[in-house]
Amino acid sequence: MITIDHDKTLQQDEPNIQVILLSLSQEIALVQEKKHLVNILETRLRSFLGFESSTIFLVNDDLTAISDFLYDKTPNISTWPFIEAIKLGRVPLDDRIVRGEVVDSSAQVLDLDELAETRETFPYLKAGSTSSFAEVILFNLKRGPEVIGNWILTFASKNDTERHQLPLLQIIANMINSAVLNIAVQEQLFKARSQYDTIQAISADLSATKQRTDLLKIIHQKLKNLFDFSHHFVSVINDDDLTVTSFLRDSESRTKNHPSYNSVNTTKYTITDGFFNKAVLSNEPVVFDLMQIRKKSGLPYYLEINYESGIRTIIMTALKLREKTIGIWSICQLENQQMSTAQLDLIRSLSVQFSIAIANIRAADLILTRETEQTRLLQLSYDLTSIRKKENLAEKVSEHLKYLLEFEDMDIMLTSEEGSYANYLTTRADLKSDTQSLNVYDVHDPCYSAVMDSSSPVVFETARMALAEDCPDYLKQDLQRGITTKVGVSLYDDQNRIGMLMINFRQAINYSDHNLQLIQGVAYQVSNALSNVLSYDKITRRETERDTLIQLSRHIAAVRTNKELLDFITQVMKSIIGFRHTFIAKLDATGHTATGFLLDPNAAGRNHPLYHQSSTGIHEVSDGYLDAALASEEPLVIDLDEESKKASFPLYMKVNYESGIRQMVIVRLTTNNKAFGFWIVLFDHKKKIAPTVLRIVSGIASQLSVAVQNIIANTNTEEKGEEKSRLIDFSNAITAVKDKYSLSRVISTQFLELFKVNGFIFLMKNPQDNALTIFLSDKTSPDSSDASSPANTVADSFLDEALLKSALGASGPEELDFESLHPLTKSVLALPGDKLNPAEKYFLAPVRIGAEFTGIMLVKTSSYSVINHLNELFNSVCNQIAVVVSNIIAGSRIQQQLEEISGYKSRLEEEKIYLQEELETANNYSDIVGESSQMKEVFKLVSKVASSDSTVMILGETGTGKELIARAIHTNSPRSNKLMVKVNCATLPANLIESELFGHERGSFTGAVDRRLGKFELAHKGTLFLDEIGEMPLELQVKLLRALQEKEIERIGGKETIKVDVRIIAATNRNLEKEMDEGRFRSDLYYRLNIFPIELPPLRQRVEDIPLLAMHFINRFSKKMGKQINKLNNRLLQELKLYHWPGNIRELEHLIERSVLLSSGDTLKNIAIPVARNNNFDESVYIYKTLDQNERDHILMTLKACGGKINGKAGAAHVLGVPPSTLSSKMKRLGITREHINNN
Repeated sequence: MITIDHDKTLQQDEPNIQVILLSLSQEIALVQEKKHLVNILETRLRSFLGFESSTIFLVNDDLTAISDFLYDKTPNISTWPFIEAIKLGRVPLDDRIVRGEVVDSSAQVLDLDELAETRETFPYLKAGSTSSFAEVILFNLKRGPEVIGNWILTFASKNDTERHQLPLLQIIANMINSAVLNIAVQEQLFKARSQYDTIQAISADLSATKQRTDLLKIIHQKLKNLFDFSHHFVSVINDDDLTVTSFLRDSESRTKNHPSYNSVNTTKYTITDGFFNKAVLSNEPVVFDLMQIRKKSGLPYYLEINYESGIRTIIMTALKLREKTIGIWSICQLENQQMSTAQLDLIRSLSVQFSIAIANIRAADLILTRETEQTRLLQLSYDLTSIRKKENLAEKVSEHLKYLLEFEDMDIMLTSEEGSYANYLTTRADLKSDTQSLNVYDVHDPCYSAVMDSSSPVVFETARMALAEDCPDYLKQDLQRGITTKVGVSLYDDQNRIGMLMINFRQAINYSDHNLQLIQGVAYQVSNALSNVLSYDKITRRETERDTLIQLSRHIAAVRTNKELLDFITQVMKSIIGFRHTFIAKLDATGHTATGFLLDPNAAGRNHPLYHQSSTGIHEVSDGYLDAALASEEPLVIDLDEESKKASFPLYMKVNYESGIRQMVIVRLTTNNKAFGFWIVLFDHKKKIAPTVLRIVSGIASQLSVAVQNIIANTNTEEKGEEKSRLIDFSNAITAVKDKYSLSRVISTQFLELFKVNGFIFLMKNPQDNALTIFLSDKTSPDSSDASSPANTVADSFLDEALLKSALGASGPEELDFESLHPLTKSVLALPGDKLNPAEKYFLAPVRIGAEFTGIMLVKTSSYSVINHLNELFNSVCNQIAVVVSNIIAGSRIQQQLEEISGYKSRLEEEKIYLQEELETANNYSDIVGESSQMKEVFKLVSKVASSDSTVMILGETGTGKELIARAIHTNSPRSNKLMVKVNCATLPANLIESELFGHERGSFTGAVDRRLGKFELAHKGTLFLDEIGEMPLELQVKLLRALQEKEIERIGGKETIKVDVRIIAATNRNLEKEMDEGRFRSDLYYRLNIFPIELPPLRQRVEDIPLLAMHFINRFSKKMGKQINKLNNRLLQELKLYHWPGNIRELEHLIERSVLLSSGDTLKNIAIPVARNNNFDESVYIYKTLDQNERDHILMTLKACGGKINGKAGAAHVLGVPPSTLSSKMKRLGITREHINNN
């Protein structure tokens, strides 16, 4: 190889070359396509440069080979020395030439002789060295710094090229480089547009095509425009998700002429074959090199036939629909066909639309298949509707089933009444003529039991089932005649399984859910048709039985007595059924025992020593036979030979068995679907009783039920009439009863007459504690007639769980073992149990009002059979007694309630009066007048404590307004919407304070004629104002403290505690600390009350408030009395300020009221101050007086001013602002008598 220096420029004396290059540059700049470029190379550059031939190679996208850029545009390509390699479309890339030595833009002059001798030279270059040219010049073509290909020129000899021409060639090479890049861009744009159009066309084809045979054929050529391949095919995943089968075949497939082509396309292949599963698990197309894989591990046969047909590469792509893989798209390529990365991405994109198309085709195929199947099933249903004979049934089923399934033949097998099964009909030619000769098989064999136990078709492999020890013979016969698979499905008659349909196959079938559902659908049709066939057979068979039963029913309809019924059974039925003798038993009311109702005088065991005992005795229904007959709708057949071996052999069976009876049939007798007895038919032989006989017995039983029920009804009607008459008499006797004593006399008389009862006790149950109380007995005396006290004494109430349990479990009168009662119960009942009469028995009966259990009736009688026989009448009488007792109690309670209501009404009236008085004397928060610093402090304390629930203690002298402050606290508290109840502890007698606070129950003490609510209850959710708390007796302080701490009270005479929510405000004019020291007030109560003390100042300490108070009272009383007084004399005001006011504000109020009464004009000039005015008043005179002394002096002064009068508007009580009773109580406490008033 010779490297040429490109640095030299063209000579200045060559102007023509410059013109040519300019012309070439302009023309090459306009090049848009290869044809134009080839034309320039062949027409202008060949003559200008003198080369033999020229072409352009470009590196492929994968950088593994180069391809001729102008292959299909070069006119003399056939003479090109590399033609054979070029025809393949790809030439191996010679890195040593293209990349190894050319690292700059210099041209390369290749010496072919030298290259031919190089070991690394490719064969096509060696072939080129023997051609008609000797030298090659190669120019790199670039896109930026990247080498993308070569422009190659060939020359006839090595020396024909002048060195000074190489710079010229490089300039032209650069022009060619630009033209190639321009053409490449245009081709890529064209290719992209073409590819887009092709993809759109493929998408349209995939969307429009519904026929599976057309899809691959339609898109085959369009796919060829996108990538190079031989053929393609589609496989789908079967319903089992384990196998794959061919779905779409390419008509252009190279394998279609392969001898195994058809078998391969109909065979199932496992999805885990190393190819399908890899494609399914990958989100990208998977490329398989068949040659390499075949050498290592071999190929599945569906790929082997492709390899034998020339396929060397296969690309598999999973077809997915909503994340579920439904199939695999396989694209096959020959040896020289390859797929780029971009083309693999294109395949992945196309697979999405391809998946939808495949799903649509499969859905269309499925719909068509289902429609065909549905049509066939409808036709089968239509054809089977009119079939009544089994021969026609087999023919029609086989005819239609052949179109749905590829089967050999089929059998219908039915369960017999004996517990076996046999072939009812078959389509096998060798058995059609004699189906009755088939064997009978056990219903418990593995084949039949598996089908009958399953609600869906069961698939059997004949070879495997034939190996079982208990395998039926027909399975082995089927195996010998080539049956490999059997499918069995249950047949129904209504809801009962009656047999199976068995379909036989010579080849393995598709066990898909749909095929099994299809067989299930056919089975439903066959079941309906089979039911019709069997019903037709039954109808024909039972016509005779029906005629027989009609004749018998006519005879039974005329039966009215036991004798007529017995004559009919022995004279008519015996000849038809063939029994030895018969017996009819009747259930008792509880259904637990049975007794004889109709005996056959010709019974086989009539001479047996135990016959009388067995025929007239009581038999338990729960003996394993009678209860089984009760539970069965069909007659129960009993083999006495077998049953006699058992330890539990009932007496009635034993007597008959020892008398020669060997079989017994028991059928229940019913009315309104409820059993009331049994018909027992006895046979003296061991022959199998025919089903026809059993059907006749069952049919006659319903007729006998009517006859027996009529006889019983006639008897009961007569007895009921008598009982009803007795019950009416009893009802009339107790209708007018109003008290317990009268009721006791009526019951004693009626019980003795009706039931021969010698004594009774009625026990009433307490619903709270289940205690029993003697409410009534035959010994009830006239003084015990008060219904409000059920028991005569406290000892009459007792608890006996055993007795109560026995009564609750009884449905009627039951015998009572008096000796087994608890000793306490016996002593309370006071029955003469110590000396029992052996002929007497005790019975108990539950007493109910409706469904509610209310008590127990205990009776003593020596005629207990009367109660047993008349148990319903006894129950009715007891229940009527319960109603009367309930009425007596209810009447008494109503009377009590009326009395209580009357008491409550009176109490409410009293409370109304009390509240009205409270309203009249109540003051408003606005009545508190004062601007002194002491009162402002009081107001501040009130505002702080009002919004809480804290207890308040108000301290202050008499008349300072403690109640007004209490009411202000209540009015401004959250409890303002409830009452503030006031209790003056000083005005109430000590023995009544507790009742006043806590209330009392009726009868709790002398004079307590009504229940009364206490002040705590009245103040619930409100406020309780305890005025003069210091006057409360010590013994009551303890109870008050408990009520405050526990927030609950008990009324006097009450047993239950009552929760109360009360806010306490206490007030006193006493020094409670001194009272505690002297032992007159409890310290714990004091600390409980003294949570928030408020001390009110006396009027003498708030002199600045006297003008405000005086004008306030003047305005109030002037308005009240209709006067116009609105001024106060200054002199008089000074006198008011100098007065010491022992009665405080109350004294000021009453003095002004009196003065307003006595004054006229608009100015108040005189106020009758009780004590001589002294301007030099010495307060020390009064400091040493106690509150009681001051109060006593004030009361005496007021009484004297009022002339000793207490009541009335002019009385001292009105002036002092207290009730007259309060004033009288204070006078008594302070020792003020009439003499004191007169003397003063």
